[in-house]
Amino acid sequence: MIELQVKEYQAVQAAHARDGGWSASRGLGSGGQGVVSAWINVDQHGRIRERIAVKDTYLDDKDEWEDTYPLIQFTEWKAHIIEAGALTAFHNLNAQPRKEFVQSPRGLVNNPIIDIRDSQEFVPEGFFRMALEYCPFGDLEELCNTYLEEGRVIPEPFLWCLFAHLADAALLMEQGDLRHPVAGWRTIVHRDMKTANVFLGEGSSPEYSLFPVPKLGDFGLTYVISPAHEAYNNGGGTEASRAPEALENSYVEMTTKTNVYGVGLIVLNLMTLDDAIGMIYLDLREPPPVEGSLPYSDTLKNLVRRCVTWGPARRIDVQTLRKEIQQATSGNGEHTNGYRYPSQAVANGYAGSDAALLIRGDMYARNLALPPETPPPTPGFQEGEESDEDDLSQLMKMEE
Repeated sequence: MIELQVKEYQAVQAAHARDGGWSASRGLGSGGQGVVSAWINVDQHGRIRERIAVKDTYLDDKDEWEDTYPLIQFTEWKAHIIEAGALTAFHNLNAQPRKEFVQSPRGLVNNPIIDIRDSQEFVPEGFFRMALEYCPFGDLEELCNTYLEEGRVIPEPFLWCLFAHLADAALLMEQGDLRHPVAGWRTIVHRDMKTANVFLGEGSSPEYSLFPVPKLGDFGLTYVISPAHEAYNNGGGTEASRAPEALENSYVEMTTKTNVYGVGLIVLNLMTLDDAIGMIYLDLREPPPVEGSLPYSDTLKNLVRRCVTWGPARRIDVQTLRKEIQQATSGNGEHTNGYRYPSQAVANGYAGSDAALLIRGDMYARNLALPPETPPPTPGFQEGEESDEDDLSQLMKMEE
């Protein structure tokens, strides 16, 4: 997307935010098909009260607006654009009053998938909009770049935190619930699992409470497996992040193990600080190596190897992966150095420890003053947790 388009789209978002009663809109980023901004409300003293992420995706061809009919019973029988539909299905299945949690066999745990608040399609204008939870600490791609610049390695306790959350996300994509398969659920294959699509949100659970919560997002290339169709990939997804069976002309169907490959590759990306390692070895038609010289435990390295095995039939399954992550992070000899359920002593020493993540601060944190920003340019076109319900109901207002 060219820079002028980004500025125009961000300016439209800013105008719509003001129309919807929000105090400000601040650009967060852009991609090939759209822009993301933080919409912010402040109190009477000018302090930030609430923020959400608003993502507009521009698609010129209506045929590109694939829907999620296989999951329609989980979206209140409404057809949605694929990304909004998948996230809405996860949202509706999560019956917790606070959407940052999901139920698991061991009780409430952090939700490992970005939560959607609202969505709406603007077909004549060629875009659809989603209101999403705001993740203040960036994404894993940014984290990798920070550690590369600093010449440091990402601490192993956080890698176990990441592994556990991504494995939970894979199980939710497989069966809709962490405790049991949901009747009628169709397995989701993400098809674009990469560091740039894992965001760092605010924590709520006592588990890994000192780390930001890794959350899988960007479900725009989601494939919903249906028994009526063969699940061959059509070439979608970031090339360096594809599983072998997701390559074009692979003649091997995608399954839930395609997501397992993505889980393992993301963890390997952080271990090596190399986002391209998957691309190199896909070209060679062999799995990316998990080198013994990497400064991590053999338990972690061996589990990653079993995720990125070339053939899906030999790859570890989601349930076994989750079980072995639990075993590796529990009891005597666990591999998180006490960071899975940190004691007060561990918490007190976190800031000065090697385990402390190098993450950016939250520039739009609650109770801070809203930082100034240069006013956005005039649009090139104008057509037709604690948020107040009225704010969210106004979110989708277009300019008159």
